[in-house]
Amino acid sequence: MTILYVAWSVAAFALGAALGSFAALAVARIPDDEPLWSPASRCPTCRTPLAWHDNVPLASWVLLRARCRTCHTPIPASYPLVELTCALTGWLLFRRFVPGVSALDLPHVAAFGLYLGMATLLAIAAFTDVRARIIPEVASHWAIPFAIAGAGLLQLLGYDGWLDLGWKQAVLGSLVGGLVLAVPGGLWRLVLGTEGVAWGDVRLLALIGAFVGPMPGVVVVTLLACFAGVGLGAVLAFGAGRSGYLPFAPALSLGALVYVLYGDLLVQRVFPQWLGFL
Repeated sequence: MTILYVAWSVAAFALGAALGSFAALAVARIPDDEPLWSPASRCPTCRTPLAWHDNVPLASWVLLRARCRTCHTPIPASYPLVELTCALTGWLLFRRFVPGVSALDLPHVAAFGLYLGMATLLAIAAFTDVRARIIPEVASHWAIPFAIAGAGLLQLLGYDGWLDLGWKQAVLGSLVGGLVLAVPGGLWRLVLGTEGVAWGDVRLLALIGAFVGPMPGVVVVTLLACFAGVGLGAVLAFGAGRSGYLPFAPALSLGALVYVLYGDLLVQRVFPQWLGFL
């Protein structure tokens, strides 16, 4: 591993942390209908704008000892948690799409950038669902054109690595992803007269489908999300003060990230052979 590749890996970690800082801001502001771009970052309690050195991802929270410099109000741990999650994801995605120095070219770096954008959107969706029980439109169906355009750009650049979908497969993946949950949800409502599926989850899976493609992408992501959802449900069942609400966006997001990072190995080695025809 050369110094150049190590430097790029560190840069990917730092870029992920920076995008994580934006994601944490979005998670804090979207449920309250606050604008994302203005005003500048500030303490939510005393409203003091943050200096640049108090707004460095991960580092500032530690140096400030998790308190506002001005009013000393505790800064929630959710901020560095989102930043660290995105930073680690950025590093993993870089190693996935740019596995070595020979892959340090425009098509592979562009693929890394596209899926880092996906990871940022999923972080916003997942953490907002946990915090406010909503999935922001900007992190679900509004972002589908971004995913399709990104797949088309990679195709234009001649990218031929993992998840080289092309824009047609991205469109089909979005349609299949939406239908996977929309069809049973519609039937549930028709037969029982109640909502059996959260439509925010439908729109989020439609976005994920645009990034991973219809087959086996959407199928494997849905299975992984179901497994993750069972685990998350068990954790929340023992949590103090939790209602019966089970956020599914974290499970969908985790399933999508696991597929993007390890999907080829999962399909070949872990899932049953009946997935082989997909």
